[in-house]
Amino acid sequence: MPLAGCYKDLAITACMMADVDISPEDKERHCHEAIDAALEALRIYRVQSNPAEYAETQTLLWAAYSALAEVDGRAESCKRAIYACQAAIRVYDKISPGEKAYAQKNLAHSFIALAEMEKHSENCQSAIEAWQDALEYYTEERAPMEHADILRGLAYAYILLSREEPEEEVWLKKALKCYKKALPIYQQREREMAGMEGPAAHEAGERAESCRRSLQSCRAMIKARRKQKTEQLQKKEENGK
Repeated sequence: MPLAGCYKDLAITACMMADVDISPEDKERHCHEAIDAALEALRIYRVQSNPAEYAETQTLLWAAYSALAEVDGRAESCKRAIYACQAAIRVYDKISPGEKAYAQKNLAHSFIALAEMEKHSENCQSAIEAWQDALEYYTEERAPMEHADILRGLAYAYILLSREEPEEEVWLKKALKCYKKALPIYQQREREMAGMEGPAAHEAGERAESCRRSLQSCRAMIKARRKQKTEQLQKKEENGK
């Protein structure tokens, strides 16, 4: 399959170019180049005969559509990214648990991006399901940092969901629980990297601090929500007198 491989390589190169800090116009052009190349490769690769290559190309298609959504802001681009990621997951489910879990993380991010565009609680729920599935592979023992990152993602999804669903405090409490689980993992990593130099050590400190701030913000939201409910009840009682 030399021709399919060439198309896949073109898609990889175009995706890499789209990730470079360039103008929105250039990024959009590279995204379309990656999409066109990936689609050409998928005309040749077949699930039955080339499962790994097929899934890899679908993942490239996901990356290209995800990058395009960042530029054009269209829900349709996000949805196409989701379809490509789901196609990859169906294949990885049979051949690679690790790649499947990684793709599930990608899927969750795409559903969150779509939720931010469309404000639909169903997208948040889908992101939560994808992250929970990924956690089955990314356990704290096997991959502590990935585990903590997913917990933070779950927390953010719960916060978004709290804005769309009734019983807001219930979702905020779920978010707080995730932050509380993630923070000690980040702090442990920060302690392990203490005294070291380089981007990895800096990133460990940033992740711990970011999670700590998010946890504090979540607590503040719960407190504000409780105060609001108390004031509403008091006002209702006063009006009933």
